[in-house]
Amino acid sequence: MSLMGQRAVYDIRQELYVHVQEMSEEFHDHSSSGRVISRLTNDVDRMSELLGGELINTFAQIFVVFAIGAAMFIANLRLAIVSLLIIPILLLTTIYFRKVLREAYRRTRKTISNVTSNLAESISGAKVTKSFAREQRSAEIFSELNEADYQSNVDAGKAQAAFFPVIRFIGGLGTAVILLFGGLFLLSPTFLYVSEALTPEVTLGTIVMFVQFSDSFFRPILTIANFYTSVQSAFAGGERVFSVLDSESAIQDLPDALPMPDVEGHIKFNNVMFRYGEGPIVLENFNLSIEPGETIAIVGDTGAGKTTIVSLLNRFYDVVKGSIQIDDIDIRSVTQNSLHSKIGLVLQDAFLFMGTVKDNIKYGRQDATDDEIIAALDAIGARRIIENLEHGLDTEVGERGSRLSEGERQLVSFARALLADPKILILDEATSSIDIYTEY
Repeated sequence: MSLMGQRAVYDIRQELYVHVQEMSEEFHDHSSSGRVISRLTNDVDRMSELLGGELINTFAQIFVVFAIGAAMFIANLRLAIVSLLIIPILLLTTIYFRKVLREAYRRTRKTISNVTSNLAESISGAKVTKSFAREQRSAEIFSELNEADYQSNVDAGKAQAAFFPVIRFIGGLGTAVILLFGGLFLLSPTFLYVSEALTPEVTLGTIVMFVQFSDSFFRPILTIANFYTSVQSAFAGGERVFSVLDSESAIQDLPDALPMPDVEGHIKFNNVMFRYGEGPIVLENFNLSIEPGETIAIVGDTGAGKTTIVSLLNRFYDVVKGSIQIDDIDIRSVTQNSLHSKIGLVLQDAFLFMGTVKDNIKYGRQDATDDEIIAALDAIGARRIIENLEHGLDTEVGERGSRLSEGERQLVSFARALLADPKILILDEATSSIDIYTEY
């Protein structure tokens, strides 16, 4: 069962990762990477508690409880009925602690998510933190989040610790009920008497036997209670995982969407209106026509909507009104993957993945040869710069390209886009960190 549980966790984590990758930019705009990572790691790990070897043991203990209950009814109906008077108390207690434990574990999942989010952000922004001498304040913020996580786990531990003594007390109460009513039946044989067949005589031996039954009945219940607390932790993690899995991407392919055919690259924005969510209008009645082979520059004030135009053409967002066409084909009528394969995008903030320079340039075309990579670098005048790196194309770029300068990262990103051989190439201030000679 442990192997099956691990496989189930693997499948859930894989499905969640794929789902996050397919979500629209709107989702990523409103979700910090640290919180998403927390769902992929911490929350999925909590779900594994439902799927491990404890599950089979719990089912076995449930079977034992029912078997002992049946034996009690067979042995003596009257004592069996009074023995089970504590069951409603047990159920009410369980319902109460379910709410308490679930809420406590929800808080632990939220606080560890905050810690993970802050950690991811702090590590990524370590240079900025140092440049502003904010190490002390950054440590204080992390300490506050860490303290909140510690406290939430302490509270959850207290709730869990209170649960077991209560269950044991109810078990003791069950024994007391057996002794009380057993004594009554012993002293007054006609008390709750129906017939010899249904309510046989209660003897001292019968009472001792039922005390043993009660002990055997509640021992597996303690095991089940222990698993029950794990279930609440797993459910708290599962709620967060499935809240992501159940969310739908704001940008989806239409049911009848087709792959985009080969295009010449005639781009048209037709009376486009767009806003981010319920925010102010960014573009209104925007029209633009770009002929195949034409090179244009869009200039404007910061925040005027230049990057928005790029995002809309890539269909990272959908227009509110109007349409965008490539060769008279509405981009909403084709699959997103086929649309993106026709467009090469080089951003100002060039993102590189862990690996070598060559790995990153080949990202969009895994079958590219070294000669094709060199040709792409020659096309942008970057061959000499890359070859002068410590290991040339085999130079490790580090996380997010941290071992390269900003200009070198932009050149690698530029070469990556060119190597993919797109019909449409978009540069979003992609040469802002490149020296004037190379840019020219």
